[in-house]
Amino acid sequence: MKAIEGYQGHYVVKCALRLAPLLFIRPGELRHAEWPEIDLDEAIWCIPAHKMKMKQAHIVPPDDDLIYEFFIKISETLEEAGYVHYEVSNFARGGKWMSKHNSKYWDHTPYLGLRTKRGVDLEEFWERYRYDLLQERHELLNIIQEEDLITIWDNHIYPTRRGLAMSDSLSAL
Repeated sequence: MKAIEGYQGHYVVKCALRLAPLLFIRPGELRHAEWPEIDLDEAIWCIPAHKMKMKQAHIVPPDDDLIYEFFIKISETLEEAGYVHYEVSNFARGGKWMSKHNSKYWDHTPYLGLRTKRGVDLEEFWERYRYDLLQERHELLNIIQEEDLITIWDNHIYPTRRGLAMSDSLSAL
């Protein structure tokens, strides 16, 4: 394991070297793994018979300790590669790449995402959520409209060019 940790080659190879001993598989089996063989909901990997040395399908079910160890190893590897672990299962290269919606959810901060082409259809929003954005967020919408960040037209809320350009700064929505 020390040799694996000291490996200075490609990132993907290092990940594979860390993963192989946890799953008790041959390097070729890992190298030829394909996403359709992996059932993330059941946490199993079914290696087809034609890929196995003994020509019998093999199911790789990790136990809880293995899953925990795997999560820790992946977290460490991603953090070494410059990714930030910013919520339960998400990593990002930095603030610009973090999901604003998810961050707002975890911080319990009010958030309103605006579609750039259709905007927010206020009637559709009412039908779906029984929430009147214009009435409930009147003050906030007026402020950001005065700042030329949104426009309200034809029963839709649209981000303006300035609003799109400043979308990283619009956290109060």
